[in-house]
Amino acid sequence: MADTEWEELTDEQGNTYYYNSVTQETTWTKPGSIGDWSVYTTDDGREYYYNEKTQETTWEKPDGLVVNEDIKLDEEGAEETLNDLDRELQQKPIQPSPIQQKIAEVQPNSRDNFIQLLSDNSVDSTWSFQKVMSRFIKEPAYWAVEDSLERKKIYDEFLDSRLRNDISNKEAVVQKFKTDFVALLESYRNDDKINTNTRWISIKRKLIDEENPIFTHTVLSDAEISNIYYEFINETRHAEQEEVQKKKKQALDELESYLTKVNTNLVTSSKDWNQLYDRLQNDSRFQANKHFKDLDKLDILDLYMSKIFPITVQKLRDELQTVEKANHRQDRKARSNFKKFLSSLKITASTLFKDMVPIFEENDAYIELCGRKGSSPLELFWDVVDEAYQAIKFRKDLVEGYFLDMRRHDPVTYDYQNLLQSFGHFTEVIRNSNDDRLSTIKSLPQEELQTVYSAIKQDHEKLQESLKKANEEKILVQAGVLARWLSEHYTQLDYINVSDEENEAAIRISSKLNLISADYEALKGQLSSVEEFEILQQLCQSSEDTQQSLSVALEKAVTELIKLLQEKSFFKETTSRKRENSNTHDSEPKRPKPTPKVNPVVINY
Repeated sequence: MADTEWEELTDEQGNTYYYNSVTQETTWTKPGSIGDWSVYTTDDGREYYYNEKTQETTWEKPDGLVVNEDIKLDEEGAEETLNDLDRELQQKPIQPSPIQQKIAEVQPNSRDNFIQLLSDNSVDSTWSFQKVMSRFIKEPAYWAVEDSLERKKIYDEFLDSRLRNDISNKEAVVQKFKTDFVALLESYRNDDKINTNTRWISIKRKLIDEENPIFTHTVLSDAEISNIYYEFINETRHAEQEEVQKKKKQALDELESYLTKVNTNLVTSSKDWNQLYDRLQNDSRFQANKHFKDLDKLDILDLYMSKIFPITVQKLRDELQTVEKANHRQDRKARSNFKKFLSSLKITASTLFKDMVPIFEENDAYIELCGRKGSSPLELFWDVVDEAYQAIKFRKDLVEGYFLDMRRHDPVTYDYQNLLQSFGHFTEVIRNSNDDRLSTIKSLPQEELQTVYSAIKQDHEKLQESLKKANEEKILVQAGVLARWLSEHYTQLDYINVSDEENEAAIRISSKLNLISADYEALKGQLSSVEEFEILQQLCQSSEDTQQSLSVALEKAVTELIKLLQEKSFFKETTSRKRENSNTHDSEPKRPKPTPKVNPVVINY
């Protein structure tokens, strides 16, 4: 190998190194070699020579290798200068060194001795041949095998034999390989040759290029090795993530303490998260803490939402709760004062709020209660009114229960119309009663007894009004029923005649039929046996003025009759005209006919 195959290069830091363009070897030490030979030095200072191509090792300097600048040869190969020491050494006989003597002693069993050397030192696939050579260069058993190629061959056979012996225990082989391979990967990671993003194909190419014995002499498949590699990568990634999380947790704990205990003003003076984050970026103590540099904006936001913001919210809630408690006490006090004010007023079951507003507006208790939470002044007022009503209702129910029981024995005396004719009569009936139920009623003041009387009378009047209205509706309905009967049977009555003069439909009722009793009695005689009239008459008897009520009902029946007869006359004439049109000759052209004019029905009393 020529010296020109080595190039002197400089790295980014300015350090000089050497690169062999043929073998692609790099070294920090300037190679002192000619051809394929390299010079090495043992621990005791002796030089030996190693052939990179043939892997041969020798103590004697190969031809053409220059290692001493003081020795120069002329064109004929003779020495130009020799110092006195060199001449003296040339004249002395060469004595074998101690190591050469030991080599001679082990020569007969050279192969076995070299294998024993490898075995005794637990050489395995993690050992490169370069490591074997460097470690055992001073051992006689190493030099017993003089041929370096043979020595390399024995080394390879030894490793193969060891692998075959280990195949019987695959689990141990896998575990041993995994331990050695992981150690190798750790060294790569420490030297920044790999990271968690490095792919297996890149590592495999590197192992092949380096002729790494761990990879070269393994019996495991590529799939098994790649699984071990990615397991290592995953564990490394997990460990790195745990370390990152550990650092972040420490930083977040410190930041939480800083914001909640040390510099709380940063939080309280910030109106929102964005303003707090901006202030943190300008905070000198935040910037000086090296642990905070492990946090990004999202980490700080998570801390704010999970720890800082809830504290702020809780503080506001506590403050609000304190205010609400104070307001609650004030609300309760205001209600109590207004209730006390209401109790001083004369409020009955019939008192209206609108009547009391002028009085309320002049009182501070009413003004103080307005707008507060809880019951309003109106609700508290109606509570008082309802309480008064319940008291009256209880007393009213006692009195009405007594009247109902007594009415069963004496319907006339205890009829409501009679009992409620005056307050004096009502009071007299109550005072003269011996019923225990009325004992509390008798002792009531005149004013409260008047309230009970008014409530009973008011309820009775409402009931009577309701019954009257319902009866009037029944009378109106029955009058219509009678009208429909009259429309079918009016020809049988002497007092209702129908005539048709000059094509004008006119309904005339005899002049004898008017609203005087004599004429009413005359018509009644003819209707007395008619069921529809009898029902109407019975309904009218419940009225205060039976005769007047019946007359009004009869008038309504006749009015309804007029409408029914007008409808019949209209439809009859219309039907007649349609029938005439249908009898005309087919040859006669059809012409539209005007709608027949119907004159109103005239009733004469």
